[in-house]
Amino acid sequence: VVGVASWLSQDLVFDALSRTSVPAPSSQRAGGSVVGAMRQGIFGSSVSATYARAVFTGSDDTFRSGDAVPYAPTVVVRDDTFVVAPVGKIEGSRVVGRFGVGLQGAFGATLPGGGPEIPAMYVDALAAASWRAFELSLNGMNLLDRRYYDAEYVYSSNFQKNMTLPAPSAHVLVAPPTSVFLTLKVRLGGPSPTIQQDE
Repeated sequence: VVGVASWLSQDLVFDALSRTSVPAPSSQRAGGSVVGAMRQGIFGSSVSATYARAVFTGSDDTFRSGDAVPYAPTVVVRDDTFVVAPVGKIEGSRVVGRFGVGLQGAFGATLPGGGPEIPAMYVDALAAASWRAFELSLNGMNLLDRRYYDAEYVYSSNFQKNMTLPAPSAHVLVAPPTSVFLTLKVRLGGPSPTIQQDE
């Protein structure tokens, strides 16, 4: 368990129009992080959660003291649970299976102007089998097919033949849909030390 706090005399905020981080007023951050890990036999799990409140302590033409720092999530959580175990033998060599599920989420971010950013949460999974110098794996991403935003920025855009820019609005990059990848990996130079010991 770790508590954190920071004070910046000048912050930086990403600007979508210039695609760079631009100077912002002074700010402070306060929060904490909790991390836990467990391993028992073939099972293992790692869990982490972070809370941070980031606000400006100074003002300029864009931000005011007390405003939330844009794009900084308040809560980030991550959980990885896995199983590693032998599942059989082929030609006298063990086949080692790896199975894992990962969950990650980010919540509570604020957009420039004070609007809330859409929370992001997704689940990934992996199933793999290793034999000698070979590993075959099946990797699934965003298995719940969550339609979250991979990125969300606020700026003015004009797609009309008009010299007047509209008010700034949110523009998003949509995260990839559910994806499944099958991969065959070959280790040059022989089997991994772990599998070699099991043979």
